[in-house]
Amino acid sequence: MQSRNILDLYRSRPDPTLLFEALCRLNPERFRLRLEGGYLLLSHLPGRSLVVASARRLRQAQRLRTFLHYGLADHGWLPHLEEHEDGTVTATVLDAHADVPHPLGSATLPHDHGALEASTAALALAYLAALEAQPPCAPPPHEQVARS
Repeated sequence: MQSRNILDLYRSRPDPTLLFEALCRLNPERFRLRLEGGYLLLSHLPGRSLVVASARRLRQAQRLRTFLHYGLADHGWLPHLEEHEDGTVTATVLDAHADVPHPLGSATLPHDHGALEASTAALALAYLAALEAQPPCAPPPHEQVARS
């Protein structure tokens, strides 16, 4: 599923679990969703797991934001959030390895469901767009640098 389709789906049904599922589909070697003890867990390999479906929406957004920061750091990417006067928020994922950080993916969403949820969802969608733009089986940039 492409990030544009995920964005359309999220706009029609703002459920953070959709974003978790999309992360897992786009990058299955790094992310896994599993059920354990009645909770939906998202695992970030190696060894990090977050409960994603047992909490209310705001807590889901906070957990997703924490989780995204782990994933972005693993790639050597930086998040950038910008709120606009028109009631939207734009999230951009920047490549921190470049001499001048350049955008790898971005997304803009309205604040309809709250600033934290909108900015977190936009960041997740920007992250998904950045993942889609990467070569299919390329290791994260910091691993590429270590090999050369």
